Amino acid sequence: MSLLGKWWGRLITEKGGLWRRVLSDIYGSDEGNWLSYLREGRYVGSKWWRDVCKIDEGMVIKKDWLSLGFGVDLGDGEKVKFWTDVWVEGYALSNKFPCLFLLATDQNCSVKDMGSWSKDCWQWKFSWKCPLRSWEEDVEKELVKMLKLRAPS
Repeated sequence: MSLLGKWWGRLITEKGGLWRRVLSDIYGSDEGNWLSYLREGRYVGSKWWRDVCKIDEGMVIKKDWLSLGFGVDLGDGEKVKFWTDVWVEGYALSNKFPCLFLLATDQNCSVKDMGSWSKDCWQWKFSWKCPLRSWEEDVEKELVKMLKLRAPS
């Protein structure tokens, strides 16, 4: 279990490795959430690959137990997808806030695209396909609250 966890951790943290690109070529593209196609019941590949992909699905004690132990280094935010990567509180924001994700003008944007620095403070800037209704504004406030302590460097 520990060794599988080590491989899973390397897959989500060592994005530029040749071995990771080889796995992506063999088992599918890693755009957005690279494990999502495996979690929808279409498991492919070797027993090792299936076990690596399943390790974060609750094989032990708590669902997503492994991903909670890894932090994401945002860097400048250019390589982290705002809506689809797991980078805040162990969730993809598209799953945590599906109504906002559907309203977002750019669902494939990076964290860096979603704001800018102003007077040493990161300002989130959202762009919606249409004006938000009052209950959606409440959901947006919840999102902003969740993002309060996260900002690219």
